[in-house]
Amino acid sequence: LSADTAQEIIERAGGELVADVDLFDTYEPAGADKQGLAWHITYQSREKTLTDEEVDSLHNDIIAKLRSELDAVIRD
Repeated sequence: LSADTAQEIIERAGGELVADVDLFDTYEPAGADKQGLAWHITYQSREKTLTDEEVDSLHNDIIAKLRSELDAVIRD
């Protein structure tokens, strides 16, 4: 799995409300078969100010897509 694949899913799932996606950290623990990736995601609408509820819903949709398409585990 590449970071590019995950970023494409983020951008696709977020649609036009994802203004920017920036991979800012990667982590590969020794001996582990998983990789940690962290992004800054900027949500923005050209038409209105987004509410917290709208951003939360969109963010949850993105997480659901990452889980379903990549079997990703989201860390808190």
